[in-house]
Amino acid sequence: MQEVEQQEDRLSKLPDDILLSVLDRLDVRGAARSSILSRRWRHLPLAISRITLDVKRHKLKDDGSKSALSKKARTNLSVAEAARSLLARRDQRQAVRVLYLRFYLGDETMGIVRAVDDAMARGCSIGKATFVILGEKIDTRCTDEDLAGHAARFLSCLDACPRAFAGLTTLHVESVKLGQPDINNLLGTCGRLKSLSLLNCDSGRDTALVVQHPRIAVLKLVTCGTIQLRWLPELVKLTCECWLPSRDPLLFGHVPRFRTLVLATNCTSDYKILRLSELLDENATVRELWMGFDSERLWIQPEGPRQLAPRLSNLRILNLQKIPEECGITWTFFLLEAAPLLEELDD
Repeated sequence: MQEVEQQEDRLSKLPDDILLSVLDRLDVRGAARSSILSRRWRHLPLAISRITLDVKRHKLKDDGSKSALSKKARTNLSVAEAARSLLARRDQRQAVRVLYLRFYLGDETMGIVRAVDDAMARGCSIGKATFVILGEKIDTRCTDEDLAGHAARFLSCLDACPRAFAGLTTLHVESVKLGQPDINNLLGTCGRLKSLSLLNCDSGRDTALVVQHPRIAVLKLVTCGTIQLRWLPELVKLTCECWLPSRDPLLFGHVPRFRTLVLATNCTSDYKILRLSELLDENATVRELWMGFDSERLWIQPEGPRQLAPRLSNLRILNLQKIPEECGITWTFFLLEAAPLLEELDD
């Protein structure tokens, strides 16, 4: 027993930066438990530099009481409480290297976002900051009324806590109806953003949403309306999945560093057939092309090498997933002939 206590004493005598390096390798719950070891450890969990709070992994305390709130709402509240506890004393002397918050877009969202905003107002710097904002409903079950309600909550957080969004490097948002002024406001506020993911985010109109941002390098669009990539000088990778059937998913603009395109959809009979030569213009020659076919119907029109060659002349990697057998061989040969620099072909 005395030997164990001596070992604990030796550990406690280590400087804070070494102890914090140890705690940064634990999850938030494990780091918090270390505060009971001794008075020496009590303040350390509040100074960890890597903070991850995830509603999908967050365990609620079972105190035996019944609540009228849903489990998602209670988990959101618990994450908000944890965020406030971990960030409440942060200032310019205690930087956060990595912040990852995944939460539902509900009435409790403001408390989570405000905890970050308040810390940044006190001068706390955050290196990599990620918000993953989940819809309360599965995206396929959301009505137009749901999308509008989600948008009101999301935009109220954006307007009330601009510092939190200004510090983000990664943002994922689900099931929110965003018009052009909303997109402009979001991207204008999120000046550090490098990765943006939108799931089931549509303006509800036939017009394309215009996206322009100086730093976004990775963009993912799932079940969205037409997106016009007007000015994205750092864009490297674009993923587009399950777009609206009657419309073109993408309109390319200034994307000088564009390299990788991922297209995938489980199309139905009303899907508009796309032409790769038209989808990719002179502004969007690709080096890596990934296409997924999760249905038997081909959603892209087979084209000859003459039409494809100007767009695929720099293609190095081609991946075709579940392409229908009846047109797979012909379509593959067309692509191979149009891409003389191809190095890798997967299916």
